[in-house]
Amino acid sequence: MAFRLSSSTFNVVPTKFTARSASPISTSTGSTPEAGGRVYAQPYYLPSDVTSFSVRVGNRTYTAGVASFTANIAAYTSDGTGQPTGSSLATFNSVTVPGDGTIVSVGPFPATRGSDGKVVVLFGVPQGTSVSYDANVQFGYYVAGTTTVSSNSGGWGANAGATFCVHPEYSTARRQIVMLGDSISVGYSTGTPVGFENVAGNLIAAHKDWAFDIEGIVQIGSLSSFSNFAGNPFYWDEEKWSSNPDLIINLGTNDIPGQSLSTMQANLATIISHFQSLSSGRIYASTIPPQAAYADAGNVRTGYNSWLLANYAGQGITAVRDRAAKQNVGGLADNTTGTALFASYDIGDGTHITAAGNVQEQTGWEAIL
Repeated sequence: MAFRLSSSTFNVVPTKFTARSASPISTSTGSTPEAGGRVYAQPYYLPSDVTSFSVRVGNRTYTAGVASFTANIAAYTSDGTGQPTGSSLATFNSVTVPGDGTIVSVGPFPATRGSDGKVVVLFGVPQGTSVSYDANVQFGYYVAGTTTVSSNSGGWGANAGATFCVHPEYSTARRQIVMLGDSISVGYSTGTPVGFENVAGNLIAAHKDWAFDIEGIVQIGSLSSFSNFAGNPFYWDEEKWSSNPDLIINLGTNDIPGQSLSTMQANLATIISHFQSLSSGRIYASTIPPQAAYADAGNVRTGYNSWLLANYAGQGITAVRDRAAKQNVGGLADNTTGTALFASYDIGDGTHITAAGNVQEQTGWEAIL
């Protein structure tokens, strides 16, 4: 079965590409990541039965008339710490990425994993190419001529301003899970930053040897945005639903400022119904943890959480992870009032979670999955 593993924050879809020599990517460095011709790097865990994979890349804005750009794409074996090592497994230069949302499939690459089970995908754009990305969630970068990956290695932002996605695609018989999420799901690079490879979903993948895809959208990942599958097709159509993955709905924080409880309930039902039209997999959901990003005068968060915990089975949901519970019973909230994040789980903004918080999430999710 084929499974498409997304880096949880890009997006794009087939056209022809030009495959040239299998030489390593070479690019000049500059003063800024998007304009300097740097090569960005991202480690991906591959299940142990994967023998080869492709990389899918494209423009997620789906805007007709947007200019195409070229990219160089390579993959390396991880050195065990998420950095590329040795010679490239394969390199494809001057790949044309269309501006209209057409996904380009590049490969195949042999799945020669490192001791951490990972390969490292490198993505380079020519000097002067303007590539939009979210400043808070960005790739670590691979500096030409070295094997140094920035410690700030999250996924590229897939908010309204981000332009493209990059993700591996492969066949596996291992369990397959798709998580619909937000910036909490994909890691957030402010305060005490957490890179994409250290978020709970990727920790679960490596620990359980599963295929785990986080379809996370920074700032606008919400029940509202994912329920609008007609208006936001790219949130859904990059997945390989025909392999019947399970679904985790890890949303709600970004709904707080603009949605009523009844609207959130309706949007959750729409997501579930749409998923059930695509896959026969099981459905899991989560409560909304404490947050400080938005005012919540109507107590929408606690109202939604209470309703979900009491009614999830009737919604077709197999189980709920209670992220809003206190830390001492497996949640993310402080043990005193339960209305703020547990101190060591807070990156400093009251909403996004640290590496320790992601380990707590890993443990909690594995308990119900």
